Amino acid sequence: MLALLNYEEHFLRCWFSLQFFYWNSKFNTSRIWETESADWVEQCKCSDAFVGQFCESCSHGYKRVNKFGGPLDKCIPCECHNHSSSCDAESGVCICQHNTAGDTCESCARGYYGDALAGTPDDCKQCDCPEGGPCTIVSDGTYCTDCPEGYTGRKCEICAEEYFGNPFNGIACQKCNCNNNTDLNAIGKCDTVTGECKRCIYHTIGWNCERCEPGFWGNALAEIKGDCKQCNCYVPGTLRPTHDHSLLECRQSDGQCDCQPNVIGQRCDQCEPGFYNISSGSGCHSCGCDPLGSLDAGVCDLITGQCLCKTGVTGRKCDQCAPRHFGFNLDGCKQCDCDPVGSESLDCDTHTGQCLCRHDVEGRRCDKCSENRYDLRRQCPACDDCYALIQSRKNSINESMAGLRESLDEIQNNPITVNDAEFDDRVRSVKEDVDSLVTKAGQKFAGNDEATQIHVINIKEQFSESGNLLENVRDNLRSIDTNSAIIEAQLERFAKEKEATSKELNVGINYVQTQGEQHLASAQEAADRYGEKSQQLSDFAEEAKRLADQQEQRKREIFRMSEKVRNGTRQALNDANEAIFGASSSVQRIAAFQTEVNELEKRLNSTKHLALEQSAETNKTHDDAARVLSSVESVRLPNILPDSFRTQSDTVHSNGEEALKKVELGSTTHAQLFEESGQLLIDSKNQLEKVKEKQNIIDKQFEEIDNFHKRTHEAFNLATKIWNDAKESYDALSDFHGKIEQSRSDALNELSGVQEIQDELTSVEEQAKEAELALIDIRRNSEEAKNFAEEAKLKAENLEKESTKLGENAEETNKKSEEIKNLLDTLQLDIDRTSTTTKDFENEANSDMDRSNEVAKKANLAESMARTLQDNLTESEKILFSALNQLNSLENVNESQLTELETILEDTERQYIANEKEQKMRERMKRVELDALADKRQIDYLTKELENLRGIRDSLPTRCYNLINLEQEGQR
Repeated sequence: MLALLNYEEHFLRCWFSLQFFYWNSKFNTSRIWETESADWVEQCKCSDAFVGQFCESCSHGYKRVNKFGGPLDKCIPCECHNHSSSCDAESGVCICQHNTAGDTCESCARGYYGDALAGTPDDCKQCDCPEGGPCTIVSDGTYCTDCPEGYTGRKCEICAEEYFGNPFNGIACQKCNCNNNTDLNAIGKCDTVTGECKRCIYHTIGWNCERCEPGFWGNALAEIKGDCKQCNCYVPGTLRPTHDHSLLECRQSDGQCDCQPNVIGQRCDQCEPGFYNISSGSGCHSCGCDPLGSLDAGVCDLITGQCLCKTGVTGRKCDQCAPRHFGFNLDGCKQCDCDPVGSESLDCDTHTGQCLCRHDVEGRRCDKCSENRYDLRRQCPACDDCYALIQSRKNSINESMAGLRESLDEIQNNPITVNDAEFDDRVRSVKEDVDSLVTKAGQKFAGNDEATQIHVINIKEQFSESGNLLENVRDNLRSIDTNSAIIEAQLERFAKEKEATSKELNVGINYVQTQGEQHLASAQEAADRYGEKSQQLSDFAEEAKRLADQQEQRKREIFRMSEKVRNGTRQALNDANEAIFGASSSVQRIAAFQTEVNELEKRLNSTKHLALEQSAETNKTHDDAARVLSSVESVRLPNILPDSFRTQSDTVHSNGEEALKKVELGSTTHAQLFEESGQLLIDSKNQLEKVKEKQNIIDKQFEEIDNFHKRTHEAFNLATKIWNDAKESYDALSDFHGKIEQSRSDALNELSGVQEIQDELTSVEEQAKEAELALIDIRRNSEEAKNFAEEAKLKAENLEKESTKLGENAEETNKKSEEIKNLLDTLQLDIDRTSTTTKDFENEANSDMDRSNEVAKKANLAESMARTLQDNLTESEKILFSALNQLNSLENVNESQLTELETILEDTERQYIANEKEQKMRERMKRVELDALADKRQIDYLTKELENLRGIRDSLPTRCYNLINLEQEGQR
């Protein structure tokens, strides 16, 4: 009996036929009955081939006739060739024993050989192969057919191709490592015992083909093969370690060839700097350039070895002077430059440069006659006899000097003791004078002439102020140049207008004169013809004459006006030129003033140097006097020696006073130049004021000329304005909707001003920061100026004290002190002016601080206004909606209501746009919430569907116990 499990649907398969019947079909359902057992189910009695409740399965030792034939297929005994007693009932595959394999145990298992079809337990015997490998039967035994990797041979007893080892001695076969530098199709790539690679390619060698062969370099182990490149060494510059000159090796890593001595370069093809002759084959030779006579740090020609010589130097090594040159040194050799008239040849001594002179010629260049000879061009004839007397007197003086030198040498070499009390007193007096002079010099130069330095510093300050005034003059001159250019343009325009007016006047005058002459001629002709004058013609002639006079008078007035403008312009131009040339003169004087200052500084330095020299000379004199005093008992000197000491002391004192006079004279001259420079600057300013006044007069005259043109266009502009206003009114009435859209656009533009306000706030903050920085700079400059003034005042006081000390020596010094005091008063005035300037800087700094605070206040006010504008947006939104409602409720719109609504719209749209972004954000949030809600609904729906599927899954059985092929069953 067949029972259907979980039967839910019933399908009928019909074959095509003219008639068919379907009857007695029932469909019942089953349910679980928990209280009572189904003891009414029948029990089947099966044959030996079947088992199971309904005899639906094959019993042990049986299988289906058809593989996987199903429960309705017949069962037959298993077929295993006596190597198994059971098989799989559905597939018929035997569970083999006796080392057999196959569905019916028809062959030996892997690692065994024999005939399994014989049906005995000993049909299959184990192969003699490593790792239980398979084998096959041959005429003389067995042969292993599947050796382990790396093994080969009848019994896998040797290593295979590309493997090495010795299995007989227990050394396993290993794969040869040739780094893929061998031919894959080659045989015998490595030794089967040692593993050494035999057939390396790509220019590689080594036990494992791991390096490039000699003469090549590169990375033999690179993934992309063929990296070994030829060394390509330069043969003469490369060492040859072997006798094979064709094989030149290089370093494997970078291809650097093994160079000869003093050879460089990767290919050994260059000499080191300072070497040459690489083609020698033994390395480069040293240039050996002489460091005095050669250039370029001893570099020479790479082939010839010739050094680059300095001027006048020659030789391969530049080690000797060229012909007709001498004085080999660091600068080269100088030309002999021998005079061709006075020298025997143009060559000279290579060391001294002395040319070979002719008779009666002397000098290094042989360019002058010897003593008592003249006129080299005439071969130096002898002078007159009178010169012979002079020469003899000179020779006599030279002999006397030589005798005096001998006497001095005798006295110095053979001293004797001399006792002279008078000489000792004079020496002590000289010593006292020298000590007094040293003391005065020390007092004079104790402070390194600090007073003079202070005076020079004050002069520099005054010069700096003069330079600032000069800059102002230059700025005014540039302004004058600009105004002059403008005046020239206006003059050109006025000249054109004058020319046009003159043409019009000439045309009118010609017309009046022509018409008047014609009428006068007609009247004269009529008077002659009729013998009487016509009163009408007379009146006409008088009228024509009056018009002509009026035109002539107008011409004169215009000409006079143009001449006035031209004269004023010329005067302004002359004043400008005068100011320019005056400024140039000021510049020249200031330049001369700078020259005087530099000269004064040089004199000051010279004075210091002279004082130091005199001090050193005084000390030297003092030391000499001490030495003389110590040796006075043994040396007798001429009586004139103390007087010489006194003369030298007086000379030192007079030189110091003269230097002081020069410094004071330079200071006085400098003060005068400074005052003249200030007066020139004042005159330049006055000239500039005059030019400005002339410019104002010219501008007024041109304004009078332009007024006529302005009045001409006023009426036309007024008419144009009235027409534009009327057109705007018409457009506003005819296109109300367009005006509303324009108002909306204007509101949007006004709202964008919020960003401009923020940008302005940023700009204001930056300006405030710049003002603060400028204020700091001004304060620092003020402090520096104040400190500088105080330092100048202090140095001036020191100068006054020093002047007081100098005034105690003599009456002349007192007069100089009075002059210095006057100079100090002038310096005090400069200090006062500096103090005033400092106060002005402080006031300006305070003003800048006030302006900075005002800017900060404006920035805060703008920020407050921005916050207020943000607060009013919400209220403006309400007003906007109210205005829109009113606009929608209007039926008959009048102009006043329209104006009111436009005003409300303009006021509210400025604030509404700012909230538009927030409204868009709210709409986006709403859309996100709706999307989240939809997703939640979808998740709930899918959850419910999942629960339904789980219920269906739980109701299904774990497996199908009865597999029935309905089509086969129907065929049966």
